[in-house]
Amino acid sequence: MTELPRQLMAGSRQVLIAGQNRLAARVIEQLARAGVQSFFLLSSMQDHSENSQDTLIRAARSSGGASIRLIQVSGYDSPDFLLPEETDLLVDCSTGRKDHVLHEEACRAQGVPLVLAHEDDEKLLTGLVDPYAGSLDLLFSEERAWLQALADERTGLACDAVTEAAGDACGLAMEILAGQARFFRSKIHRFDRAARILSTGEMPCSIPRYDRMVLVGSDHRNLGKTSLCAALARDLVRRGRSVCALKIEASAKEEDPLILEESPAVKKPQIRALFEKGCQRIVRLVASEAGIRQVLPYLLEDLYAGMDQAGLLLCESNTARQLLQPACFVHLASPDGRVKPSAIRTRRLADRLLSWPFTKMDVDDLIGALDRHLF
Repeated sequence: MTELPRQLMAGSRQVLIAGQNRLAARVIEQLARAGVQSFFLLSSMQDHSENSQDTLIRAARSSGGASIRLIQVSGYDSPDFLLPEETDLLVDCSTGRKDHVLHEEACRAQGVPLVLAHEDDEKLLTGLVDPYAGSLDLLFSEERAWLQALADERTGLACDAVTEAAGDACGLAMEILAGQARFFRSKIHRFDRAARILSTGEMPCSIPRYDRMVLVGSDHRNLGKTSLCAALARDLVRRGRSVCALKIEASAKEEDPLILEESPAVKKPQIRALFEKGCQRIVRLVASEAGIRQVLPYLLEDLYAGMDQAGLLLCESNTARQLLQPACFVHLASPDGRVKPSAIRTRRLADRLLSWPFTKMDVDDLIGALDRHLF
């Protein structure tokens, strides 16, 4: 994607900045230069400063007439603390360890992606955060997670730590706003002030990750999830990959989960289409959200046990995105703007957001991305 479309996309997005430190000002200034035109500036009564707030406002308006909305809450642990509904991204520049965890919880409740931009006297931390992964809770509640998360790579810094960290946080934010972020096994960066060392590692994660899964969600029913899975199955089988499919149907009834093993002899058009395109096995799970949480790990274990190491699982569900991290999450957007609740909580975490009806070029691009990232 060229820079111009990215700037145009960023200009229509709403970015919430939590925190009032120097790093927050640097991040806001860079986002404004990159094309972001609408900011929410969030503070609590404990960390609010009029001088710092004025600095952030000047940073937001450094590249033009950005829209700025100021939000002050009594505390981030208040039961009435919610992010504005139109928030597309939260950049968490808080300094308190507990505040990071509370912001993650707020984003989890509303399906809002995060960029971590932490600053203290010793270090700065940046990273792309999946709100359902519990990463910030692990990072800021368990000291042992530091060594595990930051042991992969170490390099010297080209300039001062704040400048490097602000640039990295801005880059991650723009990837989210442009629909180019990859939450699967995302990285965390630690910028050491004194040693001028950048340490890189894998963001900790408390939900299971599946590196051979493509998850497909949609704004509402009848937007072509199965048609997209069938198109992907056809091209993957042509490339010599084995494919299985899992269709998850959320039920409003709190009944025992129903697991159905589909047969090639079935007359249902959607199921037949998947078999005809080469799916070796198709399973349907019908359950309430609680039932999905209960049964899904064991069902996935069974499905993967029967697949070869080069096989890929195509899964249809919005709810599953709250429970796991797939290698690729594709979301189909409705042309009429209707979005059901389960989609509101997951659509902003999509690796690919496709407009309905999707095209052959969309499928080809997606297959190319799978070749690059999965295989």
